[in-house]
Amino acid sequence: MHMRNMGKRYIEVFPANKSDFVRAQESQSFEGDRSAEDPASGSSYDSEFLKTVGIVKVRGLPYESSDEDIQSFFRESTIISNGI
Repeated sequence: MHMRNMGKRYIEVFPANKSDFVRAQESQSFEGDRSAEDPASGSSYDSEFLKTVGIVKVRGLPYESSDEDIQSFFRESTIISNGI
């Protein structure tokens, strides 16, 4: 999957760590919505859960990419519910 094209865009896929995940969750939260965070870890997902799933960073996605486009790009992988 790494270094493939989606349409005319060159897509890069990198492993992500817990801090990348928390940062992504925070960027998706609405102001005042703290449901994705807990005071200790910054995330409602515990460390054991994060060890059992693969989390990736994707660079180069077209801005207009839909969830379906991303699922199609990762068609050889399993994506958990609400994983995009």
